[in-house]
Amino acid sequence: MEKWKFWFSILVFAGLCFLALRFTLTVRNEESEEHLFASFLKKYRRNYTEESEEYKSRLDAFKNAVKLTKEWNNGRTSELSALYGITQFADILSKDFSKKYLRGRSHAKIHKHTHYHHHHHDNVTAQRIKRAIDVDLPNVVDWRNKNVVNSVKDQKLCGACWAFSTVGVIESIAAIKTGVLPTLSVQQMIDCARNGNMGCVGGDPCSLVEWLDENNIKVVSELDYPLLLKDNACIVKKSDYGIRIADYTCDYLVGKEEKLLKMLALHGPVAAAVNALSWQFYLGGVIESHCDGALDKLNHAVQIVGYDLTSSLPHYIVKNSWGKYFGEKGYVRVAIGANVCGIASEITSLDVIT
Repeated sequence: MEKWKFWFSILVFAGLCFLALRFTLTVRNEESEEHLFASFLKKYRRNYTEESEEYKSRLDAFKNAVKLTKEWNNGRTSELSALYGITQFADILSKDFSKKYLRGRSHAKIHKHTHYHHHHHDNVTAQRIKRAIDVDLPNVVDWRNKNVVNSVKDQKLCGACWAFSTVGVIESIAAIKTGVLPTLSVQQMIDCARNGNMGCVGGDPCSLVEWLDENNIKVVSELDYPLLLKDNACIVKKSDYGIRIADYTCDYLVGKEEKLLKMLALHGPVAAAVNALSWQFYLGGVIESHCDGALDKLNHAVQIVGYDLTSSLPHYIVKNSWGKYFGEKGYVRVAIGANVCGIASEITSLDVIT
């Protein structure tokens, strides 16, 4: 974590840095936001005509990002706390970011599929969760180290996070079972999945696994059904190869995150619905706040591939689908124990037939 100490000490405006392509911009007091914006435009190859209405609106969004991330970074509780700053999304207003990148989750099935309880759950600490675990679990689980997690993908403007996260889990569980990590077709899910799923417009992991299970669908390889990141007509592939769902669960685990830890340790990665609005400016570290966990705020789906209980900020290891330059090489760390970002609100676990 010495790297975080170094980064934080050199940031005059805390959080104003570029991590993508491992490029960091330090901000001098005399440097104007316009100069920062010019550097941003060059780095991310934006071509706004200066003095145009679009340029002005993008600059306003950028200035808001500077102000907001400075406020958030001033509230960090430790050197491990999440650091926010100027990312590739910094010239997008939050409302527009939601429309473009967080439209990819349907809420239609959540009450049907989850074991949903209407009573209030108090936030619990990671220490209490440790005590509540009734089996001896490892303090650290990271399925990436077992070679059962594929590389991070980029959904771009296709709101198919629900497909990326679920297919990622199917790949991982198949690899745990067989020792061979497949690369399966997300595009097949985009084009073909029904049950309330709507391709690049949005969908839900629980709805997807239900559809796969009830219709005995084989998920084919990406080679057989390549990724296009757009809605197309469903193509029925006559392939000998494919992986089917054997069983699945969709659970509401708010206040019961020890059960989520057990799933991760004893079975494997899971898919989770989250509120990723504040991730627009996430650079790294453990997210503890600025991330509402309410059910009606869930707007994205991710794959949880592990956890770390030895850290001073115990956290989940979360694989996102916004490319390898997002966050920590495409990953996010989210604090355990308080349903941060709604991470325990809808957990999809599954088994497969290979």
